[in-house]
Amino acid sequence: MPMQLSPDSQAILLLTMRFSAAGRGKSWAPLTPLEYGRFALWLQSEGWLPRDLLSRPKKVLQDWPDPTGKVPIERLEFLLDRGVAMGVALEKWDGVGIWVLTRADAAYPRRLKSKLGTSSPAVLLGVGEPRLLSTRGVAIVGSRGLGAQESAFTESVARVVAGCGFSVISGGAKGADEIAMTSALGAQGTVVGVLAAGLMREATAKRWRQGLRSGSLCLVSTFYPEAPFQVGNAMARNKYVYALAEAGVVVRSDRGRGGTWSGATEALKKGIAPVFVNPEPRDEGCAALVELGARPFLTPEGEPLDPAWLERRLSAVGMDGIPADSSSQVSEDARTTSAVPTDAEDPYQEFVQCVIAWIAEAGPLHRNEIIERSPGIPKGRIKRWLDQAVAEGGLHRPTRLAVYERRESGPTQVELF
Repeated sequence: MPMQLSPDSQAILLLTMRFSAAGRGKSWAPLTPLEYGRFALWLQSEGWLPRDLLSRPKKVLQDWPDPTGKVPIERLEFLLDRGVAMGVALEKWDGVGIWVLTRADAAYPRRLKSKLGTSSPAVLLGVGEPRLLSTRGVAIVGSRGLGAQESAFTESVARVVAGCGFSVISGGAKGADEIAMTSALGAQGTVVGVLAAGLMREATAKRWRQGLRSGSLCLVSTFYPEAPFQVGNAMARNKYVYALAEAGVVVRSDRGRGGTWSGATEALKKGIAPVFVNPEPRDEGCAALVELGARPFLTPEGEPLDPAWLERRLSAVGMDGIPADSSSQVSEDARTTSAVPTDAEDPYQEFVQCVIAWIAEAGPLHRNEIIERSPGIPKGRIKRWLDQAVAEGGLHRPTRLAVYERRESGPTQVELF
């Protein structure tokens, strides 16, 4: 096998990835991120590792309850029995420089796990420098058709982001995505492109050749590298663009429709990342996003758009969108006991450690108390993080009430899932 994948990564890849174009004959589809997330949590609860599916699949799967009725044992066995197809595919991918990262790998970006939990993609395929997936970044996205102001705005923001030392993160599509990525590369910056299709083609495309060779570009996808473009895949990848970033900037968006609108509204609703918009939109989309919680990407009057301003603007919302001055909105008691760092490398892990410390000091806490002690973190994200911490074993919820206590045994093998 050309790539040195661990047994855990091999099992995850077998369960979740296609190795050829979708055939016309009867076959089972790979597990979706949500399906794999549920299955992985069950594996963990039973004390199994992904690698065990390769050495003793029948014993591991004999008690699988298939709670949704959509992942029968026959489907899992079919997927795990594709070792030859996986070997052929890996050799082909390796020939054009495509590498594989799974949730079992140490290099898998922690930001995806902390923001998306068990909905984070099980597998990332990519070319270029994988280290860029874990650097600080700003997402720049927008519609394909841009006017002169919008194109100039995209280029200006991308160059400032690059000059500030952040990576530009975008989707690789025509229009705003491509302008942002090429502008950042032209300014000697670093770029991450999250592709919805065509990784195999883009891996050898002339426009990306220099960036890939220099180590300043990473192209990544969660889909079969030769899969054609599909609207559903494009919609699905939008959340990964925001999840890899500290903030997102929307250049242009149609109102109520399209991938740009879908991605921005999902990021706002789920608290994936703070969203900024072009302050001079020629459409209603950006104005509508402001009504939903986005912020105009404005500089104070007379102040240039430069790296120092960008650093201050992002600091105003903090790491992962947590407002730096939000403590003024809560009681003095909550202010003194809240200690979730806003500049943490892994906000989810820092949050869990803070909750555990609070519980050790005050005893079991209701979710509303935890929310009060975590000013500025969106409630939806707190609920998602608490559910993830319970699933991973870091916290315990003894009843159906939203009360949490410390699980003394702590998490086990979390990184594999």
